[in-house]
Amino acid sequence: MLADSARAVERGHYPVEALKYRMTVKGLWQSDPHDARILKAFALGLAVATRGMDHLRNRVTLEINSKINDDPAFKAELYGGPVSAEPNSYIDKERAVRACENIYAVGDSVGMCRFTTKLFNSPSLPGMEEFQQQLANVTGLQFSLGELDRVGLNIMGVERLINYRLGVRRKDDTLPDRWFDEPNTSGPFKGEHIDRQEFDRMLSRFYEISSLTQEGVPNEAFSAELLTTMGASR
Repeated sequence: MLADSARAVERGHYPVEALKYRMTVKGLWQSDPHDARILKAFALGLAVATRGMDHLRNRVTLEINSKINDDPAFKAELYGGPVSAEPNSYIDKERAVRACENIYAVGDSVGMCRFTTKLFNSPSLPGMEEFQQQLANVTGLQFSLGELDRVGLNIMGVERLINYRLGVRRKDDTLPDRWFDEPNTSGPFKGEHIDRQEFDRMLSRFYEISSLTQEGVPNEAFSAELLTTMGASR
């Protein structure tokens, strides 16, 4: 998609200014109606998704749930640590993205529909506990909840190793320029946009808790672990 739109500009079908209005991440067009200028965790999730602007792997939609935001202890339990209650805050939002990415990756692996997966639209849908039971029933394999969470992280790590070979770097874990440059024009969050410096700091924190380098690829220890694991599974 990214190459096609750039080629259309090269051929004179559109002016070069049109590229500014291309709502893509890593070449994949936006597939979700949310305005991520307001929901900072949602914005980070779209930016770091390994497949591009993919709401099926990184969609932190419980950020709009007021009952969860009004219960800090419950929200911390869901995400494995404190996450700011304010949808437009940048504080600890990386933790929510990390938790969603892990559980959705495991859900993908067991064939779970995203709309019936915990954290996607509800805190009470099937999650790691149910995946644990499914795997035991079907394969006889026993996984602890911690091991399954690590499986989710490892899936992300392998995808990022592949992306890195294809030239994907930190600069690609970003958002359309319009979300940085054009404030929201209406509603209770009028004027809201993505602050580039705050986003950059949030991205760095996400890398840190994900065992990634500051270019967004698994660090030395994580890479070695992934290669060992993949070698053992052959």
